[in-house]
Amino acid sequence: MTRNNPSLCIEETVQGVWADAGYDQPASGIVPLFEIIANYPIWISEVENLTQSRAINFLTEMIRQAPNLEAISDDPLSGFFYAYQFRGNFLGAILIEKHDSVVRRRFSIAHELGHYKLHYEPFLEQLNKSGSSEGLLITDEMIYKAPKDDSIDLTIGGGDQLHLQMGEMDRDTRIIIDETKEVEANQFAASLLIPDGVLRERIAAFHLSLRQPHGFLASRLASEFLVSKEAMAYRLAAIYKEESSWA
Repeated sequence: MTRNNPSLCIEETVQGVWADAGYDQPASGIVPLFEIIANYPIWISEVENLTQSRAINFLTEMIRQAPNLEAISDDPLSGFFYAYQFRGNFLGAILIEKHDSVVRRRFSIAHELGHYKLHYEPFLEQLNKSGSSEGLLITDEMIYKAPKDDSIDLTIGGGDQLHLQMGEMDRDTRIIIDETKEVEANQFAASLLIPDGVLRERIAAFHLSLRQPHGFLASRLASEFLVSKEAMAYRLAAIYKEESSWA
């Protein structure tokens, strides 16, 4: 992301996603994730024992053409994002591990939607405005960090972005999915699944304070939003950091 304030840009992008779904403001209760995703030209599928190679095999069966990627591995994944456009043809897919918990699958989907909105769509718009005939392909492979008692870290991973010139792939380093973009996708997912205003309303309803231990608050609120304790702690920490900077 090239903006001066990435966090503000992420919040604005999340607001735009809600607007695309026809909401003036985020709905209270559990976020209707699949209703939101339905507004974009991407589809979601669960894949058993998801790996990069199984993702490629799955996509090959769906599109009857093998995606041409390098260094395909069999390491376990929780999420896989694939978006491709060339000569007017578009394919967008989010694949998730079938046996992950509901809260993890929901976060995986929201995380990969974050890559689509933050990292693929803006770059594609730039190409279209310039009249470029290049194609564009972007992938992301996502796993979760090993849980720790005091950890609020969520996912790690990485991916690739390729230009296509006359059908030939040319690696481009401008938006390769690196650690910074993984953090941005995590921020997007947490903001989408745990809207700021709704979260603050629930904290007030419990007569609680952000200054209380995040573990206690996270456990109390996670089930209401159908997210993991780690995702809730991540969101609470971000809000607390923001409020502390105002003091």
